Amino acid sequence: MSPMAADPDDIADRAERIDPGELSRVADQLTRRVGYLDVLLVGPGRALPQSCADVLSAQLAGLDPTASWRRQVTRNQATYYGAPAPPQVGAAFVLQWYLGIIALPLAGFAALSEWVLSGAPETLSYDLAEPDLFPVAVGVLAAGARRVPDPAARTAAAHERYLAHARAFADSYRPPEVRMGSGQRNGLVHDAWTMAAETARDWVRGPGPARPHSRRRGCCMIYALPGATECATCPRGARR
Repeated sequence: MSPMAADPDDIADRAERIDPGELSRVADQLTRRVGYLDVLLVGPGRALPQSCADVLSAQLAGLDPTASWRRQVTRNQATYYGAPAPPQVGAAFVLQWYLGIIALPLAGFAALSEWVLSGAPETLSYDLAEPDLFPVAVGVLAAGARRVPDPAARTAAAHERYLAHARAFADSYRPPEVRMGSGQRNGLVHDAWTMAAETARDWVRGPGPARPHSRRRGCCMIYALPGATECATCPRGARR
């Protein structure tokens, strides 16, 4: 190779070079769109209090890292409704909240920019609101992000990266206090992505008549709380 010739690997590296400022602007835009969740670009060593990597690795090791989260959600629901809350509701809520932590940033970045985030557990962290313990912030590391100009390819890549993390978590999510089959867990994996992707689609589409969202495959179990009813897109309605 001539001393003046460019190294192909160096060209590829420059093409994939990540601009943290650009990613931070997309994160700010996503935060404004979502409204209830702050999406923050964080640097190495500046993750939010809850690490997805720590949670998932503990779960894969057979531990139950979300036990206290589920218990507090169940206590909160019992206080709010003034009656004992079935533990399966808290278990379903925690699972779908965790899946949303992965889905919203990936789907949002793919819709609002040319970037596909890594989605790997080590690049995501989160914080929970007190005392309700729903996710209030997601921290995203830029590492592993790549630019994909084609919208269809970008969405497909984001979905693939989502599934790699989401399935690992859902497959190992086995709360001992409830029976949660693979159909329920896999259904919520599907639903979290579909809801995030359809919401992001509506942002890009802009004002106009509302488009119906897909019927869910999993159930959040909210109907089991006193006086609560199932969601409009609940699969229980389809079965009836």
